[in-house]
Amino acid sequence: MSTPFNMSLNEAPASAADDALLQATHWHAHFQSGEAVQADYEAFEKWKDAHPEHVSVYQKLSSLWSGVEAVDTQAGKATIQAMMPGKRKNPGRKTTSGLLGLAVVLFGTWLGMRSEYTQYYLADHRSKTGEQSHIILADHSAVLLDTHSAINVSFSSQTRHIALIKGALFIEVAKDASRPLIVETDIGSAQALGTQFSVEKGFGKMTVSVKESHVKVCAKTKEAVCVTLAPGEEVDVARDHLSPVRQIDPIVAFAWTKGDLIADNLPLDMVLERLNRYKTGKLSYDADALHAVRVSGVLKLTEVDQTLQHISQTVPIQIDSFTAYWTTVRTK
Repeated sequence: MSTPFNMSLNEAPASAADDALLQATHWHAHFQSGEAVQADYEAFEKWKDAHPEHVSVYQKLSSLWSGVEAVDTQAGKATIQAMMPGKRKNPGRKTTSGLLGLAVVLFGTWLGMRSEYTQYYLADHRSKTGEQSHIILADHSAVLLDTHSAINVSFSSQTRHIALIKGALFIEVAKDASRPLIVETDIGSAQALGTQFSVEKGFGKMTVSVKESHVKVCAKTKEAVCVTLAPGEEVDVARDHLSPVRQIDPIVAFAWTKGDLIADNLPLDMVLERLNRYKTGKLSYDADALHAVRVSGVLKLTEVDQTLQHISQTVPIQIDSFTAYWTTVRTK
């Protein structure tokens, strides 16, 4: 007689997103094994209800597995069927061997889902390189995704959760006192206290900038490391600490939401780093060689080629485009 599957809901892993994905992998493998009993399905429903992320992750894992099951090659089908209980040539082998083989395939799928590249394409909402995307969420909060950015959205009766997978977002939060809105990355989280703010993920850190009201920012550490930001304040979040809070000029900090970069004697390599995010293809340059070159003005982020030509008319640089996807910038 089969015994109920044991899945703890209370383990505290290094990453909540990784934990949800790994648990979903275990659940899916168990159900595919054919050994699930009624108690398992009841426990599975409790697991899904425990966090809104669980439902989203399980659905995406199931979708990927459907693609595996649909493989057309005979060799691929034979491999999958050999892993499934009840379809083995040797009926004397234990069912657990089939479950183990299935878990190996699912674990490979799980590893693929963990990669930022895969997560970007599986995300609920994403923007392409060179574009910004406006999204109205179910609670009427307005989100602006910066270039090549992606988010997953999970709303429940208790919380509103946005996972920033890649890039940056600006959000105008709809008021809902009963459901806090939290933007989370694998580095930290930002909880809105009725506000407008941005979150950017990149280069091993998360940056939170506040335009209106207040935001509670926390690093993902064993002990709570948090700070509450006021309008015109910004902080970087690393793996185990927060940077000192710094003052910002909201007009400059949030210019990207209008497709602009406001440069005030900014090093050219920093300008190119920002433009590179919006360019389809490769923008090559020597950062050290260009750091001494300074740029000022209002530059259009979404019109990279035109912006580069404009810069070349004001500072001594040479721009060469070999193809539509490869441009180099160097000093004259």
